[in-house]
Amino acid sequence: MTFQLRYPLINALIVVIAITSSTLLFLSQLYSHAVTDAQHEQEERLKAFRVMLLQKGDSFSVHDGKLWVGTYPLTGDSALTDRVREVFGGTATIFQGDVRVATNVPTADGRRALGTRLVGAPREAVFNRGERYLGEALLFGEPYYAAYDPLKDNQGRVVGAIYVGIKKSEIFELYDNLKTKVIVSCVLLNVLFICFSLFFMRFRNESFRALEIRDRKMKAILNNIPDMAWIKDQESRYVAVNRAFAEACGRNPEELVGLTDLDIWPGALAEAYRADDLEVMKTGRSKQVEEELAGTGGQVWLETIKTPIFSARGEIVGTTGIARDISQRRLSEEELRFTRYSVEWSPDGIGWVAQDGSFVFANESLCRIFSATPEEFATLTIFDLVPGYTPEYWQQRWNLLEDEGPQSTELLALDRKGRPVPIEVSSSLLMYHGTGRICSFVRDISERKQFEEKNQQTLSILSATLESIVDGILVLDLEKRVVMYNRKYPQMTGIPESVMAQGYQAMLDHVIQELKDPIGFQQQLNEQMAHPEQLSTILMEFLDGRIVERVACPHLIGDRVAGIVLNFRDTTMQRRVENHLRNSQKVEALATLTGGIAHDFNNRLTAIIGYGSLIKSEAQLSEQMRGYLNLLITSAERAADLTRGLLAYSRKQDLNPVLLDLNQLVKGAQKFFPPILGENIELRLELGRDPSLVQADHGQLEQVIFNLVGNARDAMAGEGRLTIATGSASVSEEFVQAQGYGKSGEYAILSVTDSGCGMDAATLEKIFEPFFTTKEVGKGTGLGLSIVFGIVKQHNGFVNVISEPGVGTTFWVYLPLVRGTAQQAAPPKENLHHGRGETILLVEDDAEVRSLFREVLAHHGYQVIEAVDGADGIQKFRERGVSIDVLVLDVIMPRKNGWEAFSEIRKLRGDVKALFISGYTYDVINKSGLAIQGLHLIEKPVSPALLLKKLRELLE
Repeated sequence: MTFQLRYPLINALIVVIAITSSTLLFLSQLYSHAVTDAQHEQEERLKAFRVMLLQKGDSFSVHDGKLWVGTYPLTGDSALTDRVREVFGGTATIFQGDVRVATNVPTADGRRALGTRLVGAPREAVFNRGERYLGEALLFGEPYYAAYDPLKDNQGRVVGAIYVGIKKSEIFELYDNLKTKVIVSCVLLNVLFICFSLFFMRFRNESFRALEIRDRKMKAILNNIPDMAWIKDQESRYVAVNRAFAEACGRNPEELVGLTDLDIWPGALAEAYRADDLEVMKTGRSKQVEEELAGTGGQVWLETIKTPIFSARGEIVGTTGIARDISQRRLSEEELRFTRYSVEWSPDGIGWVAQDGSFVFANESLCRIFSATPEEFATLTIFDLVPGYTPEYWQQRWNLLEDEGPQSTELLALDRKGRPVPIEVSSSLLMYHGTGRICSFVRDISERKQFEEKNQQTLSILSATLESIVDGILVLDLEKRVVMYNRKYPQMTGIPESVMAQGYQAMLDHVIQELKDPIGFQQQLNEQMAHPEQLSTILMEFLDGRIVERVACPHLIGDRVAGIVLNFRDTTMQRRVENHLRNSQKVEALATLTGGIAHDFNNRLTAIIGYGSLIKSEAQLSEQMRGYLNLLITSAERAADLTRGLLAYSRKQDLNPVLLDLNQLVKGAQKFFPPILGENIELRLELGRDPSLVQADHGQLEQVIFNLVGNARDAMAGEGRLTIATGSASVSEEFVQAQGYGKSGEYAILSVTDSGCGMDAATLEKIFEPFFTTKEVGKGTGLGLSIVFGIVKQHNGFVNVISEPGVGTTFWVYLPLVRGTAQQAAPPKENLHHGRGETILLVEDDAEVRSLFREVLAHHGYQVIEAVDGADGIQKFRERGVSIDVLVLDVIMPRKNGWEAFSEIRKLRGDVKALFISGYTYDVINKSGLAIQGLHLIEKPVSPALLLKKLRELLE
């Protein structure tokens, strides 16, 4: 039949291929026409666009930074490009050089794509070869069919270009619609043709199949009987036999038809079969016998049933017989007898229990366990032996075995003498002829219970000891199989329970994936496991910052090494404390240095700013000199900011926190970014929609932004992309633990991302250390990021950094998020507050600062009495205290400091007012006794305007 179907199938395949090929050729021609029409249409649009330009003038030129046609400026005028879209549709652009200066091409945010550059093949053709470009081009990630034409001036130089285009999807819209319909039609046509071919072949072979099925049915009926079957006539000749009978005779069924038993079997056996046939035909009744097959040594037994065959008139015309091999049944009966013997004499008790709890059977061992005779057991129920069982509980037990299958349990039973007997019972529910019985195997476990109790005590002590240890413990045998471990081990190594269940290798693979140096760890581990008899230690550093010390100790049984005991100790906190101590020492050294120079440095800055402000107030000063003075004062103020930043890092500078919006802070600082970044760094601001409010010092937070921006500029070498973003997030307890300080909760986020050189892991670990820098000598102090870290930490925030060499760096600044309304900083006022003849006692040990303050105060209407230190100030107040209106005191002075002098003066006159001035750090000031509410204090450097304003506020 396969040969008959071959040619129709080949013909059908040829037709399908022809239909498919025609469809593909049609689609190819349709696609080619669509491309040709698109190119022709773009040429026509380009010509029309040029005509529209030449209507404005007869030549193209560039002057005054714009592109002109005649006297008509093309730069910035999108009227012509919009006119092209109105007339022809699609997009149009005018280029000045390779920069879009007029266009109707939108960007992703909907604005015109002005200022963007032409790139790729169109630029190469237009500006390098001066040729027209027709073809496909990408505009902001979307494919267009585009046409570009150069614009040349009178000297033939390309000064610009024009462009028209249409989206590729619009051109092929008709093609895509037709393509789908054509393909569907092709598929339907092929399916219909294939179905017709299959139907034809099926119809053609229907007769053949019908005959074949009828033949199979006849053979199936003949061989349907699994046992040996035959039919004989009155002469005991075989009329028909099945395959099983023929196989038993070692012949084909066709060969046996017409033969007698004498032709097949030995003489005596054939005569016996002949006698049985005659008996059946004489009596007219069936005969059943079990007989051993001759010559098999007693291994094969047959059960034979012979039955007479009656004709339609009731006459016996032959016999039919079925012989079944019952050797397996005979064997099963023998095995059953052996099984009953085994059950009866089994060392375990075996019993059958009915649904009502009564015992159907109990062997000798079960009787012995419960000290009962077989006769007594026939009268017992399960409730007599197990005190905890009730009829209701027994029914639940029965249902459990019926639903879930075999169950094992341990029970405390009572024997017939009332003694408790601990037993282990394994039970199954078996159904036989619709009746259920529970078969239970019962074992006396008294000795095992005693042994387990002793072991349990020992294991309990061992387990309590292991669980009380703060270290993780893992015990392996020599084949690296897990013997035992305590709860601390998976907690310390971070291995989930699902992995713990898979064995030691799975646990090891999980740990290796979490390590910073998996290769180095694997090398040390191989060396350690190669010598299990030695004590060894490996330090494991995890990616999340944890450090675990792994100590291997041999497990000895006598002198033989039986395994390895692994001890895991978390040393993260210890090493973190050590690192923190080292960093604290560095910070303390920096704090000592900063605090030591702050006083004298601020005194010098006070003099510079003060005298500069006095000179600036002169009316006859030239504008050039006034500009120089502004630069001088600004530089001095930046130097003061640097000092405050260093003091903030060393925690010696108090903050002036106000409610700030990070979005407004970034916008306010944006005007300072271009001078810092230069022209070749692209700045992006991605500010959150909702305000990100924080409680922070405005100046300190600005310094954080400027330091991060300057650091990003250096990383990009003056060229790249800088992104400043704001937002908010929830900080989890795990994040806080990784940082080593702080609290979980809601935080505002300020991120600064650059596209610079990036940093490796070794550099990232040190970037916040003071004086650490990767810049060349003379290009960095190593304090910028240290100051950032100190300021953010002082604001109870975090600094996190992600970097990859060659990719770039992102700094994340987390500050606690607060609710409320941001405070707007008041614009500075330049008004100077004049005095009204009041007398001021000026107590200042620095001669330059004292001279400056005297000049400022005297120049603005105050009477000034000078004192060189605290003791001199007390003496001057004793002499002229009645006329003194206010005290201006330096905090730290020789002999007596400002607070000591003020305390003595208040004893002379309790209502005296005082204004304290200091260039020292706040920790020194607080130690001097000024940490008292209500006292007025300003820090150096002090501008004349601020000094006069504070005095006026104090006096009024």
